[in-house]
Amino acid sequence: MTAPRTAPPGRAAALAAAILARRTCPTCRQDAGYCIPVSLGECVTCAYPEEQRVL
Repeated sequence: MTAPRTAPPGRAAALAAAILARRTCPTCRQDAGYCIPVSLGECVTCAYPEEQRVL
């Protein structure tokens, strides 16, 4: 049995940066905790602010 392959440190860092970029909202600059949908272009909170109001 062979050992699992690991990414070189540079590739792992580049992948981590790419994932963080997909999770960061361009409007509020916060990490949304999920990948931002391309259809919205921003986090759900910024895309639908009227839905976030407390009654």
